[in-house]
Amino acid sequence: MKRYFALVASVLAVVACSSGTNGDNINVETNTNQRPGNETDPGTETGTHSTDDSDSSSSDTDTETGSACEDEECVWPPPDSCEDDVTLRVYAELGTCENGVCAYSHEEITCGYGCDKGACNECDETSGCDGGDYCEGGTCVPCIVDEQCGQSCADCTAEGQVCDREGTGCVDDASCPDGFAGTDCEACVRFVDVAAPGGGNGLTWDEALGDVQSGIGAAAAAVEADDAIDVCEVWVAKGTYEIWGSVTGSQNPRHDTILLKPHVAVYGGFSGMGNEAVRHHKDPDLYPTILWGYESTSSQNRVYHVVTARDIEPDDDVVLDGFVITGGLANGPLPEEEPLGEGEVLRHVGGGVVNISASYLIEGCRFVDNAARGAGALANHEGSAPIVRGCL
Repeated sequence: MKRYFALVASVLAVVACSSGTNGDNINVETNTNQRPGNETDPGTETGTHSTDDSDSSSSDTDTETGSACEDEECVWPPPDSCEDDVTLRVYAELGTCENGVCAYSHEEITCGYGCDKGACNECDETSGCDGGDYCEGGTCVPCIVDEQCGQSCADCTAEGQVCDREGTGCVDDASCPDGFAGTDCEACVRFVDVAAPGGGNGLTWDEALGDVQSGIGAAAAAVEADDAIDVCEVWVAKGTYEIWGSVTGSQNPRHDTILLKPHVAVYGGFSGMGNEAVRHHKDPDLYPTILWGYESTSSQNRVYHVVTARDIEPDDDVVLDGFVITGGLANGPLPEEEPLGEGEVLRHVGGGVVNISASYLIEGCRFVDNAARGAGALANHEGSAPIVRGCL
């Protein structure tokens, strides 16, 4: 529960204009749509979507230097920011073109529980959260088993304990063995957090791995090593995970991608605070988890595919759930124009996700600013038939 006080007067901030709107449509191959600074090759077609998802990428277009906007829409405001410990500056999503540059109004909001990292805190140690939740780092987080535990979890916390996994009382330690989670501790899980210090083994939040592909590899190894494990999950904490340059030994970072593997289910939307012990505690809206296809130093350089899936059967239990997928640019040559190299996949379709003989579940994902000569957001080839549910 957030409590805001005292809205203050609006002012104007000048930022660079967008060269177009944002978003993608699954398997749509019409309408060019480019992010500022990301020009595609002449004739490149880009999938588009009617819903604007500028929230997830606005921080990467705030230049404050101004550029000619002419008749283009101004839809790239700066990110919200903390002016001081208690004041949040919130920019309007739609700006106006004034004297050839985009201008955005903003309002300043007084945060009742303080301002941190561009957002008002939801709570403090004594108040601000509903019953059953408690405050950690200014954010209301659920109890270990929130639908059963209720207010007793807060009572346990006050006594320096935790609620047991069944929600029946307070115990000193309700943790599962390393590498497992869930109410019955039977779910194989590997943990990933971009903010992790490095050197972790992925078996707990405290020992989280730093990148998604390492988490997928660790989960696949766990399935391979233990016949009793049919599927291993990867829980990914909020943050931006850069794909460009993430593959060790890659000769061309444009080919870098997140490669899904059989019997591995990947979930984004976790806080990474260490208190999440069951999968339903994830909240992709509150904790956006972004798979980022741009080069960090130049937004004009982008990977061909943010995510790639190949040779996955429907009974392999593969899931991709709760991610913002952005920055893929599949503007490469057609196979007849330039034969594919060993291990390469189609480079002209599927900037967001490309599936080659792959059928699995894609759920709760947002496709933002992906482009291709064919389908920009999602492309299916060689009999691929993924189930796509709740995605934009």
